[in-house]
Amino acid sequence: RAKFIIEKAKQFGADGIIHFTLKFCDTYQYDVPELKKMLEMTGLKFLSIEADCLGSNMGQLKTRFESFKEILQNKEGA
Repeated sequence: RAKFIIEKAKQFGADGIIHFTLKFCDTYQYDVPELKKMLEMTGLKFLSIEADCLGSNMGQLKTRFESFKEILQNKEGA
């Protein structure tokens, strides 16, 4: 799965990946550490988001997305 994500990121010129998982979906959370490691080794920034489907934490998510955007923008300016 990491190889596919890296290929697609290169194809579309992405600088970072957002990994979204529904809360309590542990099956998809198990591979996050290894996935993050592999993506960052190729120079891609990585943000893992775990949220419920009710949208109860939208303010927190907005803050995290904005911070990730700033990280990506700083990378471009470096």
